Amino acid sequence: MAPSTKQPAQKPAVKSPAIPGGTDTGCRAYGDKGTSIDSKGRRYTKIDCTTKLPIG
Repeated sequence: MAPSTKQPAQKPAVKSPAIPGGTDTGCRAYGDKGTSIDSKGRRYTKIDCTTKLPIG
């Protein structure tokens, strides 16, 4: 049986590195209901790094 490729419902928040020549992207919570998509096609929601609450 092939290993599952489905991502867990939500991963812990990850502090994203600063984008060269750009601005820091802040913290993220990955999951199927994310409101943004990263460069690898994964869905995430932008969150406050301290409170872990969604931003915007």
